[in-house]
Amino acid sequence: MTEDDVAQIELAVSLRLPLSYRNMLVNYPEFPTCAADPDFRPQDSGLYASKAELLLANVEDGDYMREIFPHSFFVIGESGCGDYFAID
Repeated sequence: MTEDDVAQIELAVSLRLPLSYRNMLVNYPEFPTCAADPDFRPQDSGLYASKAELLLANVEDGDYMREIFPHSFFVIGESGCGDYFAID
C-alpha cells in the first residue's frame, strides 16, 4: 500500500491513523510471508491487507461498525467468527 492509499483511507474515514499502523501498511504492502509456511499470510489470521478491505470495513460497512465501536476506532481485521479487531 502506498502513502497515497493510506491518505485516501484517512480522508474517507475522517481519522488520522497511528503512525505505527501507517508504517506497517506502507512498509509491508503485501505483508511478510513466513519461511516455515510460505502459504500462510497474516491477513489469513484476520488482518486486512488491502485498501479495498479497509474501506469496505470502515466506510461501506461503517454504520454497522459504529454500532460496535466508537467513531474514533478504526477496524483493521476480523477473526472470521464475527469478532472484529480495531485500533483507537
